Amino acid sequence: MDIRAHRFTAICLAAVAGTAFADSLPGEDAFREIKPSVLKTLYKGPSGECDPAICFTPDGKYLVAVEEFGSIAHFWDLNTMKETRKIPLPKGMLFVSPVVAPDGKSLMLGAETLGADMDQAVLRLDTASGKILAKFPLKKGEVLQGLSPSADGKLLAVSTRMESEMGDVTGTIVSLWALSPVAKELWRSQAGKEGLFGAAVCFPDGKTLAWIENRRAQGGLVHLLDVTSLKESEPIEVHRPAANDCRVFSDGKRMVTSGFDDAVRIWDLEKREEMMKVEHASGGRGVGVFCSKDGGCLLSIDFKELRFWDASTGQELARAVLEPAGASRLGGAALSPDGKIFALNRREGGGTFLYRLEDPGPKK
Repeated sequence: MDIRAHRFTAICLAAVAGTAFADSLPGEDAFREIKPSVLKTLYKGPSGECDPAICFTPDGKYLVAVEEFGSIAHFWDLNTMKETRKIPLPKGMLFVSPVVAPDGKSLMLGAETLGADMDQAVLRLDTASGKILAKFPLKKGEVLQGLSPSADGKLLAVSTRMESEMGDVTGTIVSLWALSPVAKELWRSQAGKEGLFGAAVCFPDGKTLAWIENRRAQGGLVHLLDVTSLKESEPIEVHRPAANDCRVFSDGKRMVTSGFDDAVRIWDLEKREEMMKVEHASGGRGVGVFCSKDGGCLLSIDFKELRFWDASTGQELARAVLEPAGASRLGGAALSPDGKIFALNRREGGGTFLYRLEDPGPKK
């Protein structure tokens, strides 16, 4: 595969008075920068200031955009680039961290009741009607950071942080929930005084839970929990000074992590050894990482650019500049299951953008 033949196409969509239109930019050479000034908006909240929380459906057919302060979840068909349906959400709430269940029938997301109480909960909604199927209240003072369901949809990993009335972080927590037949918290762990928990993810087979912890003395660690016995193994040291993100490959044998050391690393979980390392310079500001469902493609992102990588060779396939130097107003992000489309929202009404990695095929 010739990496120079890969190209990004920025796919843009805007909704105006209930109608939609699509506009694809011409293909660019793999390493040519795509400037934000030539991109158009995919989606923007009705006030022009809402930051949509985004995710893909497990089959990769739809992008879901949830208005942060709104009451609608929008489903965009990625083949036609048109909005195909909306589902109503409860009013008077702030929504974060949406994820569609593996069977595609329900949408899970964090919800905060606006007002004096500001109660936090995880909602499970029917993707056809918006009906609330279940509600899992969080403990007083907990704020949702992320959700990760198991592939069979029976378990849900939940990462939260504890906040004081002044908004200061006083602790971080990872918990594991059973979703059927009745929602029930199975296990929870709170980081000690010297640590902070980060991203948590269920393994595809539902047998293991992984999550990040950053400690002053040891740097970035990954913890592994056996879901059956609810026992932890010794953590793996993955980054110094700190880790930022982790994802598990579909085979359940490899994990990819990213950190504040400008590195993305792939780990053999059976041997607990590093298999590969690629460099993504971020100036020490931290790198996020995603992997495709088949484990063939990686994507790393910082505040300024995103890069696609071949996960088997570490070869860079393509990149795009997202922001001018020094800018940092990036919001939620998601990678499609096939690893070819990346969705990103820009804060303060900047809208949501899609980037597609295209392979024109073998040379003639």
